[in-house]
Amino acid sequence: ARVTFFKSVISLQWKHDGSDIRSDWTLRREGFDRSSILEYCGLMMTAIRLDDMQKFLRSGQESIFYNNRTNHNNNSRGAISYGESIHDRMMYMQKLCWKAVGWEPDIATNQLNKIISLHGHHSEHTLDEKVIETLTKYTSAMTVAITNTLIEGSTKN
Repeated sequence: ARVTFFKSVISLQWKHDGSDIRSDWTLRREGFDRSSILEYCGLMMTAIRLDDMQKFLRSGQESIFYNNRTNHNNNSRGAISYGESIHDRMMYMQKLCWKAVGWEPDIATNQLNKIISLHGHHSEHTLDEKVIETLTKYTSAMTVAITNTLIEGSTKN
């Protein structure tokens, strides 16, 4: 169920990313909270387990999200650059996941990085055991995903 939910949420974000579509939905810029962290980490940890996502990280191939629609410039989605590196493509996925949970990606990423780097030190965020456990799993999963993608990519070249 989590994989199906991820695919539907991220497919919608992917389809509209960078488009000129205007909506009444405003991305949050403040009030970073526990549920945002848990939702975001859950989406990302689901994403990196998918074979198609690993293929996207390795090569930029977007088979999980590709459809025959065109973007706002009438170019094939396949013509869009998601970055030259695995890191760039991971950042793109993180951006989509932050948008999916209602956050402006740069602000949310900065907040999460602060929380992770200050964990164990004095912080304005008090983290409960569930959040600490989730963040630990998240950071480990991201490291493993990037490492495995780099290794798999180098063995195929």
